[in-house]
Amino acid sequence: MPPLNTPNTPNRRGLAAGRGRPARRLLWAALLLALPVHAGTLVLAPGDSAPTLRGTTTEGKRALIDFGANQFTLVNFWATWCEPCKGQMPTLQQLADAHLDDDLRVVGVLFDTATDEAVNAFADALGVKYTLVRPRAGIVNSWGGVGALPTSYLIDRDGVIRRRYVGATAEQIEGLVADVRSALAGEPLAPLVVPDEPNAVTSRDRKPGR
Repeated sequence: MPPLNTPNTPNRRGLAAGRGRPARRLLWAALLLALPVHAGTLVLAPGDSAPTLRGTTTEGKRALIDFGANQFTLVNFWATWCEPCKGQMPTLQQLADAHLDDDLRVVGVLFDTATDEAVNAFADALGVKYTLVRPRAGIVNSWGGVGALPTSYLIDRDGVIRRRYVGATAEQIEGLVADVRSALAGEPLAPLVVPDEPNAVTSRDRKPGR
């Protein structure tokens, strides 16, 4: 199978903007290594069971996603104002299309206040057709560790998290694609790609009016 396209999106300043490069790297390392950024914060990590996801799709349908349904799932937390998310989403759709017969589903979890109409228009412009869910309140408590966007989880057929990804550099996207293919084939995953500064954003990067 030919490789999927992995857009080379530019890096943006993230969580520790304005604090200097060493501080930024320490905070990104905490996110990438699944360590709590704040004391007492739950962080889901590989080996944990994925919590049931409840909410409403952007098509207005009730969503109840149980991850123990003998199906691999890629869950992607994103927002319309997140530029790295925008660069990553077409590749996620390519994965969904390429592995439609392999029981892979891709679910986008929306961290955004945009209307469903605006979100669907945004997705249509990117060619994204996989399910987009607006989660219920409390999602941050049950899915801990979503401190930056995009954050993604690869979940196996038993509902167990195999890998957690924070950011969307070109190298990270390539690694995610390779992991999905390996997992579906029953092969070991390659070492996790951990860049110095992932191409990710936080709410501090959100521009007014978005």
